[in-house]
Amino acid sequence: MKIEGIVKRIKKNTSCEAVILKTGYILYDKITSECMDIINKIEKQYNMKIYFLRDKNIEDHEIHIDKMGKKDYINSIFKQK
Repeated sequence: MKIEGIVKRIKKNTSCEAVILKTGYILYDKITSECMDIINKIEKQYNMKIYFLRDKNIEDHEIHIDKMGKKDYINSIFKQK
């Protein structure tokens, strides 16, 4: 899964605890309705919280890194959006 590769690279190269990933609408719906069990496993494996945002400017199949950092910081940003 592409998400695991993104998280793996972030974890390897940074000390981030959380990440916000932006996706197109179709992929967002698929992830949140069908893949959260996989996402939860990835979060546990890499000890990183993953948040998702829909973005109409992103192609349906793409995933972009929006923000990453400490869990408290990312959580506060995510709640504002």
